[in-house]
Amino acid sequence: MEPIKIGLVGLGHRGLHWLRHLQSIEGYCVTALCDPIVALHEHALAAVENPGQVVAYARYEDLLADKNVDAVALCVRCREQGLLAALALEAGKHVNAEVPASHTLEDCWRIVVAVEKSGRIYQLAEQTRYWGFIDAWRELVASGQLGHITFCEGQYIGYYGTRQFFQDRADGAFCGVEQLEAHPQAQPTWLHTMPLASSTWAPKKALCVCGPPSTRLQVWPANCCPLSAAQRPTPQLPKPAFLPICPTRVATTTRASVR
Repeated sequence: MEPIKIGLVGLGHRGLHWLRHLQSIEGYCVTALCDPIVALHEHALAAVENPGQVVAYARYEDLLADKNVDAVALCVRCREQGLLAALALEAGKHVNAEVPASHTLEDCWRIVVAVEKSGRIYQLAEQTRYWGFIDAWRELVASGQLGHITFCEGQYIGYYGTRQFFQDRADGAFCGVEQLEAHPQAQPTWLHTMPLASSTWAPKKALCVCGPPSTRLQVWPANCCPLSAAQRPTPQLPKPAFLPICPTRVATTTRASVR
């Protein structure tokens, strides 16, 4: 059986872990890499076992057009995550995508339709469902040992501090509020719009106080979407009744205050 040729999208910390794991499992071969931050290509290419046979792309569309890619591994964090998965399926690629699957119901349905039309496989890379104790709980419920379950609730605590609130687009490095002085070019990341994931709209820009009172600006969150700007969707969505709270406003009101 020929190895499955993988195109790895997203070359940050998680993406590099995927790269190492994929190269250690028989039956897979990484043939392409993709990240809009070109500075991250060098680190990833240095980690591949066959650098002469791996192509690095800055544009997602170019990776999807690569006939040497059978499946796409999505390790990205952006509001277009669901769209990226659907586009890969529509291009005839299998998809294994990091959570969340999507930030909108529209993209969820587009994934469903793309799977049905293409016949390709979509898998959500949520490791929790593969843990042994999860399987044991499912067996208990399915066997009726716990009776008829009418309600259950679970929580996930994953506090990461502020270390991923900003990203320097020049070198791809993430930094927290307290590190902004050393990264003057850093921009807000996807985390600034994450509280809106459950709503049906997403703002085109989030209010973020990144300077003294006289220079407070509305800035675009640094978009990690590998799609070219011309290909990103710009839906006309209703204006929300409230404004999202930028995490940096909670931690600090001005850049000067962290110096």
